[in-house]
Amino acid sequence: LLASIAYALFYGLAWASWVPYLSASFGVIYVLVKPSTYAIISKASGLNNQGKAQGFIAGVQSISSLLSPLAMSPLTSWFLSTDAPFNCKGFSIIVASICLMVSLSCACMLDTEENSTNDEREDIEEPLISHT
Repeated sequence: LLASIAYALFYGLAWASWVPYLSASFGVIYVLVKPSTYAIISKASGLNNQGKAQGFIAGVQSISSLLSPLAMSPLTSWFLSTDAPFNCKGFSIIVASICLMVSLSCACMLDTEENSTNDEREDIEEPLISHT
């Protein structure tokens, strides 16, 4: 996750022509974002709720893939035009890296204790699942 944040920041700022090539080296690590996200969510959820949590994350990722162009395309075109409030052509990519930083801080705040402490919380759902 840190590598993807660095990748987006370097690519968004790109103060020299060689910077995008340097940030492309972070793209090798960028492929680990989705597996690491699922690992963090699996550790934070109980044994019986891991599938629900991973399904929820997959749904959120799908919705964000659908909605992000609606927000990022106008922002990108605004900062590429002559009407931009300041000269930063990659500002939309910097905004994306800030969103990644927010998601990393939220992930760090998750409770990752052992799943044995979550057993009491999982017992609440047991009457809903049982057929007796």
